[in-house]
Amino acid sequence: MTRSRASADGTPSELAAAYYAQRAAMGLLFALEVASATVDEIGPERTAIRSSPGVPLAGLMEGEEGPDLYRYLVSELDKFDLAYLHLLHQDDEALYRSLLSTVPSSTHPLRT
Repeated sequence: MTRSRASADGTPSELAAAYYAQRAAMGLLFALEVASATVDEIGPERTAIRSSPGVPLAGLMEGEEGPDLYRYLVSELDKFDLAYLHLLHQDDEALYRSLLSTVPSSTHPLRT
């Protein structure tokens, strides 16, 4: 993160937090494109995704739309029939349980 996007102590400014929250949807598109390319190259039975919903990165939180974005991601990943989905879970039990309800029985979620 550049200095202009961080406060003096290195934490993200409000402007930076807003910017990255808007970019979250684009990150999902990238994840789906990578999943698609990997499935096409090596097959779904050898493809897995690791995701960390609700886990802050460098002080940035995903914001109010974070849970909905992860629900969308999980539902779209289901279309690839992946070997498994690895969810890195930290503190947000409600989000984890709602994601599990989105995952079909054919996908094998792992919990860390």
